[in-house]
This record gives sequence, structure tokens and C-alpha cells, in this order.
Amino acid sequence: MSGSRDRAKDFVVGDVDNRNQPSTVVIVGFSAAGLAVAETLRAEGFSGSLKIIGDEHDLPYDRPPLSKIGLVDGPLRSALALRPPEVIASLDAELHLGTRAVSLDIDHRSVGLASGLQVDFDSLVITTGVKPRSLPQLSTAANVHTLRNVEHADALHTALADVAESSGTALIIGAGVLGCEIAASARAIGVETLMVDPTTLPSARQFGPWIGERLVGLHEGMGVDLRLGAQVDKMVIENDLVTSVTLTSGETFDVALVVLAVGSTPNVEWLQSSGLGLSNGVDGNQWNEAAPQVYAAGDVASWVDRDGIRTRAEDKTHAIDQGRFVARRILGQPAPFERQGYFWSDQHGIRIQAVGECSGADEIEVIWSDPSRDRALVAYGSSGRLTGIAGWACPRQMLTVRRHMKFPANWDRALSELRQAIN
Repeated sequence: MSGSRDRAKDFVVGDVDNRNQPSTVVIVGFSAAGLAVAETLRAEGFSGSLKIIGDEHDLPYDRPPLSKIGLVDGPLRSALALRPPEVIASLDAELHLGTRAVSLDIDHRSVGLASGLQVDFDSLVITTGVKPRSLPQLSTAANVHTLRNVEHADALHTALADVAESSGTALIIGAGVLGCEIAASARAIGVETLMVDPTTLPSARQFGPWIGERLVGLHEGMGVDLRLGAQVDKMVIENDLVTSVTLTSGETFDVALVVLAVGSTPNVEWLQSSGLGLSNGVDGNQWNEAAPQVYAAGDVASWVDRDGIRTRAEDKTHAIDQGRFVARRILGQPAPFERQGYFWSDQHGIRIQAVGECSGADEIEVIWSDPSRDRALVAYGSSGRLTGIAGWACPRQMLTVRRHMKFPANWDRALSELRQAIN
């Protein structure tokens, strides 16, 4: 889970769209959000032309497992597929896969592809997601990896297996959720693992101190060498390979492989001359509309919430929910989008789950725990409102949370009701 929130300065308040259905809907980006848009359009009765553009050759697949079982056993494409080919075919969509969108002309209602083809639309949905951040000084090193797609996972799985066989060390730069998952997967196949992050606790931005402190104990207990409050200061590159790094602490480590898990950036380069607002991904209003009949959904999309805050989120459940919302909006749904969100992370056999918004909280409280089994629920809030709940190794209790809670909610009343439901 990732994303950001800022106070929105200007946004358009849309009215209920009672126009006739568009003749042609184009979706740029074919992952969870794009698939949700396409499926919902057809399920809600859209019978017009549907065109889908995706820069990968694969049909939509599940990304969260790539950093978990995908690194341990290798990313099996058939197991990752979100839908079988026959279901995709039933959408009756014109697919343009393995090609990138390179331009958008809003006035002429057209998307330009790298192949030179122009794809016209009445309504457009942008679901191009995000890409991993990189470090320019490491751009030429052959043993530096990022993780976003199945090709990345293939390459990293093979590289980790080689490092395990040679008894080398893998350096993970970044101790957010993705970095922690990669570190756990590396240890699961016997790789000596060093994880470096300038913060003092892993995933502190996402979960705060309570879970962060437990992640320290969990990773160190499983053999991950944590170097928190430190950064890579110097590195030695020989024959296009990073062979050692020196941290700001002064320590030097030999490394055989480097994984960058330092965040992501929205895929909006192709939109730079489009005239769309791009301050935080694709800037939409409360209805995820960035321009008349031009929408965005998923990781790339920011929208204005009920408090006038521009918000962007990165998780699969959110992408699906927002994709469904946008499809219904195209067909006339009036209600503004409200995020609930859900994601999970598996690390060293512990499942961490989160629902709602857990980052940016000014109040954090453990509301239920079972110390004998190392399980707990943690509540997150701001300005007297409950905004999210995270669970440490308690999937049954989190199922109750998801069934009973809608965020945001009054802090005292919601926690009282939740405690009764759990107990």
C-alpha cells in the first residue's frame, strides 16, 4: 500500500452525468483497474466498442504475489492470471497488447500508440499504474533489480537463486512493505539478506511504530541484517556489477545483488503534453474525472475526497473498486468515489492486513490483542475519526473488521462497536 494525500487547491465539482452512453470507450492500461473497468462496463450493459491498450504482452495478472511466492517458487504465469483467456475474450474488446500509449489529444479524442496507430474514443479511462523508482547511479549495473511486473519477478527469482547457491549477500534498499516482502522471500530460499533504510522502523509510514517495532523483531529473528537509520553512501561497481557498498554509518558490505524498493512514480510521461493535471498522478475530481469524459483509476489516479484532500492510493483492492466506480460513472452513476481499501502482506509466515487508511494518523491504539499468540488489531485515526485498522496475524478478526466498518467513522463510537463485534 502506498500513495499520498495533499490539500486540493482547485478541482471541478461534477454534476450527475445523464448523457447517452458513449459509443467507444478506450482503456489505457490492462491490469487490475483496467480489467475492472472493462468487466463492469459489460456487466452494466455497455454494448458499444471497447478498446484496451496495454504495454505488456500478458493478459491481466495478479501483482501482489510477485514479491512473495513469485520470488520463492518463481512467477507461474498461469497461476497469476486474473482471468482465463476465454473470459477476456467474452468482453468482446479490441486488444492492443505489447504496445505503449505515447500521447493523448483530448481535443481530437485520440490516443497515440508507439506503433503509430491512433485510437479514437468517446470516453477514456487511464489505468497505467506506477513504475519503480530507480537510482541514476545504478542504472548501468547488471545486478541491480526492481520489482513491478512478471518479467522483473522472473529475473529476480533467478538472481536470488544464484546468490543463494554462491552464498552471496543480497542488499535490499528500502524497508517499506515491498522491501520487507522481498527480504522475507530472499531469506526463505536461504539468501543472506541486508536491508537498509533511512527510517528507524520498517514500514513506519504505512503502519506506525507498533507494527514497525514488531517487524524489526520478526526480520531480525529470521536472519535479516537490518541497517535502519542509514543510507548507502558509496558503492563499488566493477565490470558493470555492484560489488560492495558503504553506508552512512561507515560500515562496508560485500554484495552480490541489489534490489531497489524505494517507492514508485505514476506512469504519466506520455501525458505531459495532454493538458491534464498531473500533480499527483492523473488529477481527477470527486468522480475521478480529469477532463470531460477522461477518467483515471488505480495506482495512477488521484481524486478529491470528502475533505477536499487530493488522494492517491496503491493497492489492488482499491484499484478494482475505483475501476468499477469509474465504469459506472461513465454510465451515469452520481455518487463521488469513497475509498475503503484493503491490502495484505505476508512476511516470514506472518500476515499483516490493513483496511481503510493507516498512514498519516495522529492517533494509534491497540484495540485488541492476544499476546500468547502474538496477534493484535491496531486502530488509526485523525481529528477524532477512525480512518483505518491494521491486523497482525489475526485474519479472523480482520474479516469482522471488513464486514462491520466503513471509513471514516467516529473514533469512540466505531471502536466501541468494533470491540463488541470482535469479542
